[in-house]
Amino acid sequence: MALNLYEPRLVTLKKGDGGLGFNIVGGEDGEPIYISHVLPGGVADLSGNVRKGDVLLQVNDTNLRTATHQTAAIALRGSPGPFVHLHLQFRPREFAEFENKVDRLRQDMLAGRISGLR
Repeated sequence: MALNLYEPRLVTLKKGDGGLGFNIVGGEDGEPIYISHVLPGGVADLSGNVRKGDVLLQVNDTNLRTATHQTAAIALRGSPGPFVHLHLQFRPREFAEFENKVDRLRQDMLAGRISGLR
């Protein structure tokens, strides 16, 4: 039976000296916490189980479904022991929409600053 790519899944990573090897974005205005970058050669990359576009649902026992970015970062950094248990769900379409929204906001802000200088 083939595993559904979009089903929530549990990924266990062993902490490395350089962290877990991924970046997160989101957690503002009700947006989920997304994996925005997986560092090539990092712990997450070498596991083969963490992807750009994954939503971080939970870290160990901390539910992140409605968490802020800061709460997610604290949960990831403060994880006790040598292992971190991540509950992830692959949502590439939602992540692409999130990235587009951020890009539009960035462009609007830049345009506002430029026109404000005239």
